[in-house]
Amino acid sequence: MFLRLHSSNTTLSSIEATAENYLYSLQFVSNDFINNTASSGAAIYLSSVNPDQPSSLDSFTEEPSRDKRELGSGTATTSFPTPTAVIQQCVFVKNKAVTYQGNPGTGGAIYQTSPDETQQLTQIQDCYFVGNSAEVKSGAIYFDHSPPTIANRIENSHFYQNYAAGKLNHISSYPVKLTLLSGNIPTSETSETASAPKEYLETTEFHQWSGIASGLTTYETYTFALLDMFNQIVYDDYTSALEIYPNGFSGDTRTSFSSKISLPAQGGLYKLENFKFSYQTGKSLNVSFNSIAIPTTTLSLSENLILTPINSVLTEITFRGCSLGEVVHSSADDDITVCQECQNGFWQIDPSGTAVSCEACDSTEMYCYGGNNVGPRPGYWRMKLLILF
Repeated sequence: MFLRLHSSNTTLSSIEATAENYLYSLQFVSNDFINNTASSGAAIYLSSVNPDQPSSLDSFTEEPSRDKRELGSGTATTSFPTPTAVIQQCVFVKNKAVTYQGNPGTGGAIYQTSPDETQQLTQIQDCYFVGNSAEVKSGAIYFDHSPPTIANRIENSHFYQNYAAGKLNHISSYPVKLTLLSGNIPTSETSETASAPKEYLETTEFHQWSGIASGLTTYETYTFALLDMFNQIVYDDYTSALEIYPNGFSGDTRTSFSSKISLPAQGGLYKLENFKFSYQTGKSLNVSFNSIAIPTTTLSLSENLILTPINSVLTEITFRGCSLGEVVHSSADDDITVCQECQNGFWQIDPSGTAVSCEACDSTEMYCYGGNNVGPRPGYWRMKLLILF
């Protein structure tokens, strides 16, 4: 059975299609969905439901009351075994998914779910999603499939100011790529065009970190992010972890690591901060960062679409030599060499990076607060950092 809805510049208030033991195909063309409210999919809610079991959806058989329309499961509600939807040239504006009777507000405009493994096809083409919101997840569109083994097609559609849980988020999907963010976390509210990827052409990211001091705390923050197939940050992930393997590609065991080997997700982000690597001064080490949230096998999104998840980021860390105010300390078997800062009352000005001991400061001429935090007292001066006072 095929149901076609077609209107021009018309706001739809309530649409219902129900039947048993039939395959339905829905087509929405040139419809406007504006200011609808529901707990899931305020504009359109698509679901595959076993016809032998009672439906949990709200099915409107007559003009609904205001309260029922606002708190149901979408204004265009369908209930049948395997739905197929084509949504073209539609506009979704200020639709809201709110938490109601224990159902989390999910999918501000569209919600699609499938309780079984039946393959579905959703096509969204040339649509606009503006100012939609969800209290919990997915400001505009939510696809309830994990892993994403169905072909969800979004082509030439524009998204603007759609929010979920107060954060910019257009489409809720599942993480398929780990990336190391550079610069600020993206919070752009400008219009974006979204299309499902034909394939992931990128390989595993490789980065180079230099200037890391072996044995000393690094206070710089490195932020890793989980991205979905639309290159959005998966902001609703608070349960996965980033695992750190500091032994390099060759399994070099001459390392120690002071931070957590496993970092918890914080809204789809992993933050590595205030950490300490100990290896060898002047040497390089390859480190792998892996997310357990991303599957390790390829995902078949359709017959012609294969997506290869990227669950790791590789980093080459180059350790600097010891600097002013630091001395070299080696382990008993010389496997690990670290830099140690001079303690309060001591200093070191040998620039070669090979000094093994600090010298006591003359407290009458200078102050020494540890490391390279030294300076002359009143009445004394020094021309260069590498000379005495």
